[in-house]
Amino acid sequence: MSTIFRTKYLNEQQLEGFNKYKYACIDNSPISVYISHPFWNWIVEFYPRWLPPNVLTLGGFLILICSFILVSIYDYNFNSNTFGSKQEEETIPNWIWLICSIATFLAHLLDGTDGKQARRTGSSGPTGELFDHGFDSWSTVPLTLTIFSIFGRGEYSISPYTMLCVLISVQLVFICSHWEKYNTGVLFLSWGYDASQYGLCIFYLFAFFANPKIFHSNLVDGLSLAYFIATTIF
Repeated sequence: MSTIFRTKYLNEQQLEGFNKYKYACIDNSPISVYISHPFWNWIVEFYPRWLPPNVLTLGGFLILICSFILVSIYDYNFNSNTFGSKQEEETIPNWIWLICSIATFLAHLLDGTDGKQARRTGSSGPTGELFDHGFDSWSTVPLTLTIFSIFGRGEYSISPYTMLCVLISVQLVFICSHWEKYNTGVLFLSWGYDASQYGLCIFYLFAFFANPKIFHSNLVDGLSLAYFIATTIF
């Protein structure tokens, strides 16, 4: 057991690379340039300099997990808003969607400002990036699945197969973007990322003020409103 801690897993050249590493990212979506980054630059000035950026990263992830657990308590099998199911009468309380909207906004805020706090305090580095993007990869699951509790499953809703396909597609996009970054040294953020985060916040607010059952209808014959919204957002 003690040999595990005595083993050198990185050679001297790899360790030297930590000192030379510099994070490079292209984020040129109009929403990011004109809304997100100006807002984050303003917010980060209120953070105390002693606040570690990894605390922001962890906090954003835990907020998402808490909202996911809260929804799971009421709807562990995605049946609460399923049209015609016995569980439909036990609909998730509307106030939970307000919590989800706030949680999504705060998680996105903390995820966007942790790197700025790291550069502001001179504590940026590859381990911080690994910590940040590691939690981002885990966040793809609760962030994606929580919204399906609004739609339910079955008629006028989303099938479990579609739900799985959407989840896999989100994770594939995440993997491919970081694979590209591994080979090019530059992370290119898609234009849809910020739009999807703000879209989720607005969508949860709509579910809070209205009623998720409003999505139990068809736009056209064979295309449910729930299916259209889910595939559009993600």
